[in-house]
Amino acid sequence: MSDIEPIDWRVQAYLRVTGVFPPPVPGKPSFIPGEIAYVNTVSRDSNGELIGFITPAPFKLAMDIAINSAIKAKKLRKTIAFQNNPYGTGKNVANENLPHLYDFFEYCMIAVTFTLQSIDTYCNSVIERKVTKTFPIKIKNKIKNYNALQLQSDWISTDKKILEILPKLLSQKPINNENPGLWNEYLTIKEIRNNILHLKSQKAYPKNKTKEQSLFYEFLSLDVKKIAFIGINMLEYFEKNQGNGPWFKVAYQKLSE
Repeated sequence: MSDIEPIDWRVQAYLRVTGVFPPPVPGKPSFIPGEIAYVNTVSRDSNGELIGFITPAPFKLAMDIAINSAIKAKKLRKTIAFQNNPYGTGKNVANENLPHLYDFFEYCMIAVTFTLQSIDTYCNSVIERKVTKTFPIKIKNKIKNYNALQLQSDWISTDKKILEILPKLLSQKPINNENPGLWNEYLTIKEIRNNILHLKSQKAYPKNKTKEQSLFYEFLSLDVKKIAFIGINMLEYFEKNQGNGPWFKVAYQKLSE
């Protein structure tokens, strides 16, 4: 489907109609050969009226949130003004720039969190699509068979999905062996995400006698756009040979602007 330009890169699935295709609803127009067909969702609004729309891919929505937040964080970082510290060495953020600083921290949190959210959601989408009956995995030294819904449970880690489940479902080599550098970057993002979601006082307000840096230090020292790039790289590793279109090229371009 690399020759197809979808309406939006975040759509769930689409294909080009090659022959006679019956109408989705009896009595309505049928698809024309050469036309692009999309998966559609029908829902209801608060008044009970039916609302239809082309189905989005949740992992792409999450990745787009991460991209947009990373771009905003990068722009905010450039607006933060510093001044000499009157009480010692180093510099302070000017008080009038505190709103920019705090907004920067918030967008960093969003970018990191939704990058990992996108990866986990992608794993779940592959599991849902590929596991039609059950799939064997080893949990606590015992091999058991689980259905698609069970494999998407929170008690099966994203790491296990990435390293054990997806490689078998997609007939690919584990990413930690094929691209250990990218895998290690993913682990770094995961550690920051875990610190965001389960923030301990030591990471928020580290004591002066410890060598541990605060979460805010990590935000100020990292390239937040690189976080989103790593997320796209992870998704591209699994997605590039699945025939789902070069959506990641659009994501890369958006992040590079």
